[in-house]
Amino acid sequence: MNLHLVVTDVISYSDGPEIIEALDRNGGHFIGLVSNSDTLTFKVILVGVPPDEINRYRVGEVDLRSLVEAAAPHGWYICETNDLSSGIEAIGQTDSIPEHMLPLTGGFLRENLDKEKDAVLRSATQRQNFVVLLKFEPKDHLRQHRMNLRRFADVIGELHDLIALSGTSGTTGRMRTEIREKLSVDVVDSPREGSLELLLEASSADNDMFNPHMHLVQAFSRIDKAIASDITESSIKELSGKFGHEFAIGLIALLKKIEASEIDFNYFWTEPHVESVGGNGMKLADVKATLAILDEKSDSVLHKESRTYTGAFVQFNTKSGKWGLQTESGLVVGDSDESDSVSLLSGLVVDETYTFYCEEILKFGQAWQNAKPTLVLKEIGKPND
Repeated sequence: MNLHLVVTDVISYSDGPEIIEALDRNGGHFIGLVSNSDTLTFKVILVGVPPDEINRYRVGEVDLRSLVEAAAPHGWYICETNDLSSGIEAIGQTDSIPEHMLPLTGGFLRENLDKEKDAVLRSATQRQNFVVLLKFEPKDHLRQHRMNLRRFADVIGELHDLIALSGTSGTTGRMRTEIREKLSVDVVDSPREGSLELLLEASSADNDMFNPHMHLVQAFSRIDKAIASDITESSIKELSGKFGHEFAIGLIALLKKIEASEIDFNYFWTEPHVESVGGNGMKLADVKATLAILDEKSDSVLHKESRTYTGAFVQFNTKSGKWGLQTESGLVVGDSDESDSVSLLSGLVVDETYTFYCEEILKFGQAWQNAKPTLVLKEIGKPND
């Protein structure tokens, strides 16, 4: 008997899909072992497996060989295709599965998991979605009181913004909005008085069957690396250069919210077809020590970048040194170099077109206040200069 199947999930993915889940026209569930005979063709061995048994494999309760051997006597199938994203035709087999086609004994998908990682993996498996487990532990003097949820909400809000910034360096505001909408709080649980655990899951996915949460994986991987290293003046500058100064500002803002909330904060994340759990954490004492060091660097430059604007000169305040230039993208307002502001701007004619060569400068103190960088005028030219 032949079957028409639709691939619904990639359970394991390395250089390509390795283990897939599929459905037939009657809703029957199948698990498939994928091998590449060449660069163009996938060869897949499929057996029918009940959904609860597939879930047991996903969370490490049964190994793949045992799953396949138990199902094979009831029928197994072979498919060769160059496109797993469309429907596939599987041909029924009458002989036993050859030994060389069977997976190795002891092939567990999940191994050596601690409690938190096990919980987030199970959640991702059950929901078939990207999930994040957030753990908040208040300090002892706060534990005796009912915690105001706003303490946690502020931290979640900053983390949400950091996720958007870390996954979209160099992209548009629209993309950032889309990524912010990808996570939504789904479950609230208080394992003990004063503490809180939140489970967030993706509310939308990218249009990529083999990596449906690419932006979230990229974002959390960057956050993991940022938090894993000692957060110092030099590391913040490095992050700013690598991921953009907005990411550095977002990281500082998250640290400040953790300090204000007086909590230890941990998070774990994964998606269904990933065999590992990402995540990290921050102790309140470490956060306070880091912020104290950064606070002393308020006048240190975090980010500097050259900017050029062309437009109509509209204003100049001799006292403040502020100037304005009407460009095609809108009004640009900046400061003048204090040492030469008058000579730079004297003689300019309102509504005449000029090119302003500027430096965008962000100091640690501005990042601390979540303020915009300062735009400093360095040189002026005409458009045809």
